[in-house]
Amino acid sequence: MAARVRRVLDDSDLSSATWSVEDLRDYLSDALAAISAHTARERVFEKELAADTASLVLPDDFLDPGPVWLLSGGTRQFLTPVPLKPGEVLPDSEAVGDESDFYWWPEGTLNFVRQVASGNTLRVHYWAYWSVPTEPEAEEMLAIPRWLESPVKWHMLMQAMSKPSAQAAYLAQFKTKRDSGDPEDNPLIVAARFYRRQYDLDLSEKPPQNRKGWRSI
Repeated sequence: MAARVRRVLDDSDLSSATWSVEDLRDYLSDALAAISAHTARERVFEKELAADTASLVLPDDFLDPGPVWLLSGGTRQFLTPVPLKPGEVLPDSEAVGDESDFYWWPEGTLNFVRQVASGNTLRVHYWAYWSVPTEPEAEEMLAIPRWLESPVKWHMLMQAMSKPSAQAAYLAQFKTKRDSGDPEDNPLIVAARFYRRQYDLDLSEKPPQNRKGWRSI
């Protein structure tokens, strides 16, 4: 993806590049986070419990929760989420009375009304942020679907305009009022807006992922 962005920016010669490898990785990270709000990655987290467990923290790529299952031997039990609203008191085992109940708090952490016994396995389905490849230039390691590549590219290009814009803003402080012109005359702002429009257009071709049902399955 970095190579595609550099070709648009005419910045492919790394020996004299305006945008560093670190710059492009930052832009990719932000673009993948933005894309995840529209279409996230579906993941499954499974853990065999070595001890009685009252809470479980999901990986840091957690975005939205899905179904939670308790696996014991050859059986599978669906665990029931207890909905919490802002300001509500956290549920206790006496009030809820079902060992299969759990609640999310804080976001990304499962809390069980009653401890889950050791030896059981918990399986959690969840929506996740797309991961940034460990190798900066390894495009083949980017796990997003093919159709998301274009909006990610446009989002990265939009962000890339911030670097020359910051440099231009610094130099502009030394200009006279006549030299500085109108902010709308800045071609970098025009380019950033164009890239943002292309990003929005690409995403508008697909409906946003429906993740609401998973919280209450």
